[in-house]
Amino acid sequence: MNTQFDKQTFENNFRVTYLIFFALAAGQLLILVIFLFLINGVEIPKDNPIDKIFTFIIPLVGLTSMFASKILYTQNILKVQQTDTITEKLMKYRSFKIIFWAILEGAALFSLVAFFLTANYLYVVVFIFVFGFFLFNRPSKEGFVIDMQITGPVKETILRV
Repeated sequence: MNTQFDKQTFENNFRVTYLIFFALAAGQLLILVIFLFLINGVEIPKDNPIDKIFTFIIPLVGLTSMFASKILYTQNILKVQQTDTITEKLMKYRSFKIIFWAILEGAALFSLVAFFLTANYLYVVVFIFVFGFFLFNRPSKEGFVIDMQITGPVKETILRV
């Protein structure tokens, strides 16, 4: 592994990862606010056949996306070579995180669309759980160091950057 790396380049690349995360999070919240505004005052129709279907599908999709994203992320992390440079590892870390977040975002947006179509607040609860899991898995230097198994002086340098 290349122990020499440019601290400024690393910091800039890590900021891009943060920016992607926050853009995805902000987009989900913006859609939630818009849908809440549009649904405000709408009565929940009784015996809506699509709502009966979504009642089972939305929580299942939410849970499945949380498990699938974590499993896929872990499998990808295990494939990273210890001989990769820090920059290569950071690029892989970002790619794996984007895939992870995309799976979660898909489930979150699906629950919001179901909420918009049915005005059933159960789907907002599912969104909150999926979004919470999304936020819990934000990028961090500590997470990067642990996931990529970085040790020694490079680890200390990254955590101080």
